[in-house]
Amino acid sequence: MNPSIPDVLVWEEVFRPLWIAIQTVSQNYTMNTPPLPKLLESKAYERAVTAWDGPRITIISPANKAIAHIPLNFVIQGGDNTWAYVIGVARQLVVEDDGWIFDGPQAVNSVDPPFAGTFVYSSQGKNVSSRSA
Repeated sequence: MNPSIPDVLVWEEVFRPLWIAIQTVSQNYTMNTPPLPKLLESKAYERAVTAWDGPRITIISPANKAIAHIPLNFVIQGGDNTWAYVIGVARQLVVEDDGWIFDGPQAVNSVDPPFAGTFVYSSQGKNVSSRSA
């Protein structure tokens, strides 16, 4: 069966330009896509606590278990120099995400700038013992 003239025209006028466009997009995508990383290679990253010199904010649980060691200079230079940032970090690291940071029996003020020392992360309203650096 031979194609008729109208069938050839439809191919030449409609489908061929569409086919060329699809091939061009496909080639551009393939050329501009970076290669996939090798999944079996591991990369070691330097921890922020070792990369940043100076004093640090240490967050512990009421049971004296370490939750986080945050370099103070990282917080100061990071653009959000508040206890709210430190509280947010702590909340991302524990299941109990309604907690607060205490400096001794007193909760820190979230708008104040943090300072170096050891602080307790606990549920709001819990009485925590005094711990300072």
